[in-house]
Amino acid sequence: QNVTHRVAACPYNECVVACPGCAVSVAEVADVCALASANQECADEDPTTATLGDWRCECIFPMMKSEPRGPVQTCALDECRVHRTECIENNQACYDPMPQDELHQRNWQCACAYPSTSTEVAGAVPTCMYNECDEFGGNCTEHQECIDPVPELGNVTDWYCECQMPWGTVGGTGQQGPATCEYDECEAHMATCTDASQACVDRNLTTLGSWWCECIEDEEHGPPAREAATTCRRTGECAIAANYEQCRGQGQLCHDDATNLTRLDNWECHCILPFHSDDPGLQGPAACRVDECTEVCPTCQRNTNYSVSVCERHNQTCQDTDPGTLGSWVCQCRDGATQVVGTGDRGAATCEVNECDVEENRQICADAVPAQECHDPEHGEHRKGDWVCSCPDPSTTTRTAGSAVCVWNECDDVGTRGRCEGEVPAQQCVDPTPLLDSTGDWECHCMLPAAAYSVAGAAQGCDEWDECRATCRTCADTGDGRGHVCAVAEQECVDPAPLSAKANWMCVCPSPSTGSVERAAADLAVDCALNECEVSCGTCAKHGGAVDVCAAVGQVCTDSGPTMGSRGDWTCSCTGELHRLSLRAGPVEACEVDECAATLPGEEG
Repeated sequence: QNVTHRVAACPYNECVVACPGCAVSVAEVADVCALASANQECADEDPTTATLGDWRCECIFPMMKSEPRGPVQTCALDECRVHRTECIENNQACYDPMPQDELHQRNWQCACAYPSTSTEVAGAVPTCMYNECDEFGGNCTEHQECIDPVPELGNVTDWYCECQMPWGTVGGTGQQGPATCEYDECEAHMATCTDASQACVDRNLTTLGSWWCECIEDEEHGPPAREAATTCRRTGECAIAANYEQCRGQGQLCHDDATNLTRLDNWECHCILPFHSDDPGLQGPAACRVDECTEVCPTCQRNTNYSVSVCERHNQTCQDTDPGTLGSWVCQCRDGATQVVGTGDRGAATCEVNECDVEENRQICADAVPAQECHDPEHGEHRKGDWVCSCPDPSTTTRTAGSAVCVWNECDDVGTRGRCEGEVPAQQCVDPTPLLDSTGDWECHCMLPAAAYSVAGAAQGCDEWDECRATCRTCADTGDGRGHVCAVAEQECVDPAPLSAKANWMCVCPSPSTGSVERAAADLAVDCALNECEVSCGTCAKHGGAVDVCAAVGQVCTDSGPTMGSRGDWTCSCTGELHRLSLRAGPVEACEVDECAATLPGEEG
């Protein structure tokens, strides 16, 4: 090209063209990346002559890492580069805790979005758990507990505060905030009053120490007594101690018709609210009853049906086991749940729901390959959907609400790993398919720079490698950061005995070099001889022809620096008496002669 119109950069892909210093050496038909590993490929970031030496070996997707001007020693595989979509489709993040070397370890995980901490190995999390009470439970005040009925990330803002027994909740639970709690102390102290045929009254349900005993109906009232029975005056036949005690003994009131006190044997036992009967008891106790699950519930909270609400809220049923006695209501499990300890005595029961008792769940685990065991870690009624399939030993993989992919790396077995590590020199144990249903395929790999390996046994030839391609203490590339000795000098490396002798590699001058051909490995590669007036090359005087451009016009070619490192420095010079300054890399336009000082050939005298 004309000097004033020089091309800025010519296309030149060092991964494709064979040249000294390129990925494809003159002696090979494939690039060094492909020769090093089937998991690597060559990439020239800017394939032009302006950026020579920018090629690099890159691990093939989905593996990562790259290395400039040479093969990658270890390709790492982040499995999330392959499986990320499966997590993203479920609004989850993908995480590979241990990217393995060129191997698919199946230990990638899907992780639920914050604040859920649920994860799943080799798959999306079926249900992202999140108990809002872990975050908001502090909003519930004294005598209250926080309940999240559906502790899942997809079901938020359903937590509530519920009063703890014996305190009852007024006007429903405290949805996303404190509840209003009341406690009728007559639940605990009613017998003190009823034993004296008196009524118990709690005058302030929000405080303690506010209950009183008061006389009932037509009895002559004495003053109410705080936290104790008072004195009530009995009339008529009820003044007879035997009659009075028959009613009192059953917690009933003795009543004699005040309009006819002269009539005998007409005294009756009447039920004291909330108890009631179809008929009073004539001259004896009445059949008093109250169903605290369907009627008022004095032992829950005055005039409310708290017993039903507390049972229903926990998906349980209410049953009054003895309607003739207060405080005999219980919560019982339903929907196949198992009662852990008795029943919920005046409160929610503790129920267990083992989801592995469900035939469908159990069969999912049993039908897996290999067969797996169903396990429900928590049987609480609010812990549904947490059953797991567990792989058989030696795999420890589990999966929630589905069959697991049983991961087992045979190299984790001390005996197997020892068969590789016990060799001299030591070898590395690798399981290319670390699954429980794929055993016997473990391999022993030679340590770098050797590349040999063997399946289910020690590899051979771990002390054999090509010192031109490997990085080692005796190799052309020692790994000290100076690079490949031959490649830096744009020369070829040859290891004449790659499987035996060490430190015998050589740098070879590439064509069209002339003169010395080989340089010993003990020396750094030196510049190779190249007389551009004698050989044919792209920068030489002979552009592919037998005659150089100088001789073609009767001039002489001279190479002032006949080496590979100083190409393009040859000149054409005029011959004989003809003279003029010589011209670099091209012929002189016109040779001149001073006829007063010279004699031209054929014109002597």
